[in-house]
Amino acid sequence: MDSLSRIPGLVEPVIAPARPSERILSIDVIRGFALLGILLMNIQLFAFPHEGYADPHVAGGNDPVNRLFLMGMFIFGEGKMRALFSMVFGASAMIFLERTQNLGAGIRGADLYFRRMLWLMMFGTIHAYAIWWGDILYTFALFGLVLFVFRCMSSRGLILTAVILSLILFSGYIVRSKEAWSAIQIKTESLILERNQQQPPRALQRQENESTERIYARYQISEENIRRQVDSYQGSYGENLRMRMKQAWEAQRSTLYFPQGWDMFAMMLVGMALYRSGILSGDRSKSFYAKHAALWGITGLCINIFAMKVFYDLDFEPIAAAVIRPAVDAGRITMMLGYASFLILLVKSNHARWVTARLADVGRMAFSNYIVQSLVCSVIFYGGYGLGQFNKLERWQMVPIVIGIWVVNLVWSSLWLRFFQFGPLEWLLRSLTYWRKQPMRSIGTFPEPEPIAKLQ
Repeated sequence: MDSLSRIPGLVEPVIAPARPSERILSIDVIRGFALLGILLMNIQLFAFPHEGYADPHVAGGNDPVNRLFLMGMFIFGEGKMRALFSMVFGASAMIFLERTQNLGAGIRGADLYFRRMLWLMMFGTIHAYAIWWGDILYTFALFGLVLFVFRCMSSRGLILTAVILSLILFSGYIVRSKEAWSAIQIKTESLILERNQQQPPRALQRQENESTERIYARYQISEENIRRQVDSYQGSYGENLRMRMKQAWEAQRSTLYFPQGWDMFAMMLVGMALYRSGILSGDRSKSFYAKHAALWGITGLCINIFAMKVFYDLDFEPIAAAVIRPAVDAGRITMMLGYASFLILLVKSNHARWVTARLADVGRMAFSNYIVQSLVCSVIFYGGYGLGQFNKLERWQMVPIVIGIWVVNLVWSSLWLRFFQFGPLEWLLRSLTYWRKQPMRSIGTFPEPEPIAKLQ
């Protein structure tokens, strides 16, 4: 996160990266928590074919234990961590833009902001095509460019825009859900009649043939595609590179439109509004955060448990994912707000300083830690240069791997930041953004900054 800072002895304001003392602890803690939590979901896309992400019939084991782990990961992780990440990304964008505006940076502030986003987009592209197709940096950077237009909008306007986007998404999910549920009911009724050796009514036959089969075909899993993914990712680096390029291209195309791109952008707007109103920086009372943590957290937990119960009852069929999607989306947003409120309350309470300090360290190095997660997972699951465990492990076996990577993230972040101001990739991004080598060691001084007047 970059900022404008004033250097003693200089008359003119200057642009320079934020010092560690200028960072907002609560935002770093939320970012660190989201970075660790998102691995619970991402690892399944490393370990299994894409179709097995939420389908135990495809990958990960279909026994009760593995089904339970799938449900647990979805209740506590699915969509919530991405929403938290999006929210703090929007807040960080607003922090930079407000400070540059307040110090009169003018076009120089915009230049640095756009340069930062374009470099992040480049890193995301490299990550997606060379390491893992499920990259999120490219999409974040692209929507980050759009955020610039909203920098002067009021908090109320930002929230209203986010609500409108979310309602459009939710309406689409409702339509798909009703359509899928109707198809399931028709299919079930036909199977019951067939089992009882009864002839279904002609109208029902026509409805099933023209509508139900068409809807089911939309969610049909391709065994051929699954086989190609397994062969590619268990094969040489060249083979998994070709598959990854194909998946990365499809992912980047689809997320820019509907639905993930819209929901990420909506949460970025929420983050901008919550920062501007002082909520994300912890300016409200402890009781405020405690009430919101309880309200949103319990509400989200109940909604997600209900959604997973329905999913379980429908035997995790691909079409069932469309049925529960409205509930999953509502549970995602409410639980995200609950997580954020609880983490800010934890920071304000000072009862778990060691925990919040470690999470903040991970958050300060989120870019580097994100890439480390991808590198470790690619070595574990991909063939050629790795151990080739793609589609070979069960879902419960993902948990110890996730915990091990968490330990790596927590330990190396804490040790690294004892000696250095930034993570290695954070340092590189800042140096490229300011087009000047930044100081790395935590002791020492910043290079003499350039006055804004000379940079315009």
